[in-house]
Amino acid sequence: MKSVTLIGHISDDLLPSSHLGGSVTYAGIVFQKFGFDTTIITKAPPNHPYLQKLSKLNIKVINLERDKNSEITSFNNSFNDQGLRTQMVDKIAKSIKLSDLKQYKKLIISRPVVLAPILNEIDVNIISHFYNQCDLYLIAQGLFRKTIDQNLVTFTDMNDRSIFSKVKVTILSYEDLMIKAKVQEKELNSLIRDTKLLIITNADKKTDTYTNGKYFGGVDTYDIGNKLSDPIGAGDVFAAAFIISFLETRNILDSVKFGNLYAACKISRTLIKTGIDNLPTPEEVERFKESLLF
Repeated sequence: MKSVTLIGHISDDLLPSSHLGGSVTYAGIVFQKFGFDTTIITKAPPNHPYLQKLSKLNIKVINLERDKNSEITSFNNSFNDQGLRTQMVDKIAKSIKLSDLKQYKKLIISRPVVLAPILNEIDVNIISHFYNQCDLYLIAQGLFRKTIDQNLVTFTDMNDRSIFSKVKVTILSYEDLMIKAKVQEKELNSLIRDTKLLIITNADKKTDTYTNGKYFGGVDTYDIGNKLSDPIGAGDVFAAAFIISFLETRNILDSVKFGNLYAACKISRTLIKTGIDNLPTPEEVERFKESLLF
């Protein structure tokens, strides 16, 4: 069976009502739906019901936290008319350090590992330590986040950019690099220069790809008209679908197209349930593709 390990915080997304979230959660469930033996390494209060929920979804969970009085990272997410998100953080779990992972080497070495921080919780030394022992994929949005006034989540630049040359693929959105709806061009140019393969989504516009500092190509997103229903986690499920396809085909643009397809299916589905309970199966994605007008 294909295997994957994801590292990062799960979260409690408080709106519209409290529910399980986090990049590792959204991406991990997509991997599981496509037949991967999926493990999430995280930190959350021991015996938290969200850990049990993941286990019921046939995802193995390694909770590094032992303190019963610890917190789970908690967000309030809201969107403006342009689809840009405002995030407020309520509580923050403890960071994930390299020393936390040493006894779990077997779950990291010789398999794809997806690093998916949501608020700078992953020790970047993890990348430096493991990059030559496994294929590292980075969902990078959380590396560019900090909190300011009354716990508003905003952009922060990266001090150690050397990590980007050590991961196989870096995935994020232009929104992740914005301050007041303006992309930070200096950080973007540094990313383009320093990454092996950079994938940048742009809402309903083209997804851009760069390899070794040069533009590789853009891939159109799928037109869902006015059917946007559930945008939370779109970037995470795009990343998972891209990686799934890329592991099989090694074709960059075809894999971006598949990531765009899965994300379009996810965000346009009638919102019967909240968050992760609304993620499509491979069969549902295929039916969605067949329903599109080309």
